Amino acid sequence: MTLLERARNKAMETAGINVDSVLAATAEALAPLPLAQRTQAVQDAAFWQNAERIAADPDIGARLGRLLPPLRGHVVEYFYSSSRTFGGALVRTLAYQKLVHPSLAIRLVMSAGECYLADESATAHPRHLVECFTGGMIRFLRDASDGLFTPTRIDFMHAAGASDAEYRTLYGCPVQLGCAQTRVYFDAGCLAHEAWHTDLSLQELHERIAEQRLEEIDRRALMDATMRAISQGLDAGRTGIDDIAARLGLTRRQLQVRLEALDTNFNTLLDNYRFDLARHLLKGTDERMETIAALCGFSDVSAFYRAFRRWSGQTPLACRTGAPGA
Repeated sequence: MTLLERARNKAMETAGINVDSVLAATAEALAPLPLAQRTQAVQDAAFWQNAERIAADPDIGARLGRLLPPLRGHVVEYFYSSSRTFGGALVRTLAYQKLVHPSLAIRLVMSAGECYLADESATAHPRHLVECFTGGMIRFLRDASDGLFTPTRIDFMHAAGASDAEYRTLYGCPVQLGCAQTRVYFDAGCLAHEAWHTDLSLQELHERIAEQRLEEIDRRALMDATMRAISQGLDAGRTGIDDIAARLGLTRRQLQVRLEALDTNFNTLLDNYRFDLARHLLKGTDERMETIAALCGFSDVSAFYRAFRRWSGQTPLACRTGAPGA
């Protein structure tokens, strides 16, 4: 679970929302999907859809943004005590923003007298996630700058949202909807602020901790990317390790080494994906065995039967009917 997700759940508890119900409903919505299709974006969309429904709050994201807990003791907070200026700490934070949420792509922009934080993510995030994160980010940066960071305007990409008055109450500034990019504008003067408690001798230590945590996230991301590449490879009928490595922009050896660092290997991931897909098709569809075998990348049904028995200890038919044994 990402740092933002943990903070989000804590905020929901503070708001009196049943987090377990939202998580259960999200898991139920994701259950029919093969593992490779349960991307971060899909999970985020399902979570916030269920959160809005269960809380009966069409503006739940923006309201939870005010309740996100402070990042006490996290390496991201440390940057603001080991950087000379607030602006320097902000730049360091953006270099490690994946520690907060893996799909964040925020950039500091300063041009033509304007200063803003821009979301340059390849795909649009759910409205509630954006509004929740924006509220938490503003509070965090305000605290880290000793109260100097203040948004002057916020642009959101989504076209529908809360009322102007609600946004002003939540964010303390005007909000525009339906913009080309999500941006948080602020006065650049706060970037030069120097905190009284700065200790530059801790900078190297904090960077090392952040690098270690970022490597852990990148390793997990490789696992997810490999599973998605296998899914695409099955559709194209090309699931060899060389084909999958090429889809990931890696050589065969690079993929092998990186997977070994995760205590796994390509054949294990391929088997896991095929097994998960086979169970999904057997229990969730009426497809013929020949079709399922082909979709799972097998040239004939007998090879599929042997593989399925090796994976589960039962036949595909027994899995479909729920009958015990082989």
